[in-house]
Amino acid sequence: MIKVNKRSGFDKGAREPRQARSRAKRDAILASAASLIGVRGLAQVSMRDIASGARVSVGAIYQYFPSRADVVRALVEDYNRTIRSLAASAAAGIQPDTPAELAVMLFLKPYLAFQQQAPAYHQVLLAEATAEGRACGSTELSETLVRVVDDLLSVRAPKLTTTQRYMRARMFIDVARAHISVISKTKGQERERLSALAGRVLTTMLSEIEGQS
Repeated sequence: MIKVNKRSGFDKGAREPRQARSRAKRDAILASAASLIGVRGLAQVSMRDIASGARVSVGAIYQYFPSRADVVRALVEDYNRTIRSLAASAAAGIQPDTPAELAVMLFLKPYLAFQQQAPAYHQVLLAEATAEGRACGSTELSETLVRVVDDLLSVRAPKLTTTQRYMRARMFIDVARAHISVISKTKGQERERLSALAGRVLTTMLSEIEGQS
């Protein structure tokens, strides 16, 4: 069985509420932020917008999150927990001799389903190329994906050095993200077709990497 690395993300800048009512308000703030970012993109959402969507005052948000960046960081932490959980579930079904196609699809299918349900995830991930995105911790989303593949390669391509493994994991994720960026804009049969294409491309990549080991 493949062990998924548990390395985590950020020092928390946001206050953790203890009472149920406070937790509900915090959750409403995060749900509002996720909904708005998913539609508009990270740069087009303000604290006032988030407050309006959560039906709280702007001042109430600052009781939980010192800045908009802290709101997004909290989303990033939630998304990373989800990705690590998906990876752990996929890893439970992957052995060193599991066919490459199956190994890829065990993670790709639930990942695509998650991304479809959480459009803000993709928007925050896209923002890693910007200073604002980096300030919000978007690069950690990408690093989590790289770590997942790195862990996979540590079992399936054990002869690679640590550096070789990381570089190939990074390349794998770059290709995967390019495909997923296109898939995220489609629906129905076109989405299924492009998902299958991505699966074939990534399977070929994984097989080639394993062949180098």
